Amino acid sequence: MVASSFSNVGIAGVGLIGGSIELAIKKYLPDVKVALFHHPYDQERFNAFTRDLDLLIIGAPLSKTLPIAELVIPGSKPLVVIDVGSVKGFVADRFETLTQDNLEFVPTHPMAGKETLGREYAEADLFKDHPWVLVPHKKNREETLQNLEKFIKALEATPIRLGIKKHDEYAALISHIPSIISRSYLDFVTKNAPEALKIAGTGFQSFTRIGKETELRQEIESINRPLIDAFLEAWIKEFSFR
Repeated sequence: MVASSFSNVGIAGVGLIGGSIELAIKKYLPDVKVALFHHPYDQERFNAFTRDLDLLIIGAPLSKTLPIAELVIPGSKPLVVIDVGSVKGFVADRFETLTQDNLEFVPTHPMAGKETLGREYAEADLFKDHPWVLVPHKKNREETLQNLEKFIKALEATPIRLGIKKHDEYAALISHIPSIISRSYLDFVTKNAPEALKIAGTGFQSFTRIGKETELRQEIESINRPLIDAFLEAWIKEFSFR
């Protein structure tokens, strides 16, 4: 068992990912304290919540990530703050600006999920053997990054470092575009031959599974739209000549 570099962890935003991190900590790092914070995100309650933490994980959707980050204020002890969002260009610059003194923000992205959302679907082993990307900015310290990598390994995930641009490109290619294609094809079959769904087997179910994550996926796709459009256009052009 890999030890953790953090002893007091807080999770703000407890859906599928936040809830799974909570369960993973309890399973693999039983000596680490973990506390949860649910909205409303008022400043006084949030200050009390973060006061004794050494790691804060923002597990909220992308649209809520920066508003929560803005609530964090430097305290008397070092605090590391990470997010788990799927687009890093959206948060990285602000995370760098907010990093100061005892407060350090690090953009991260665990490459794991399910078509079912919500804390009730959380799993302790959701991240097991999956990549967990760290996307450092200029103010991040090597010691902090290594401590996070140690923490990630303790949760049975595999830490990987990427630049902001590369991360968002790769996420568009292997996550966002497959979701769009999956959802589009599921909609096509539903509209044109709904009776075919009655005989759909495991292949079709696997292909269209991620197309069912509509609300959260659409927010992500909207934020990463320029890269998605560019790659989709290139793929369609190549595909049309086959």
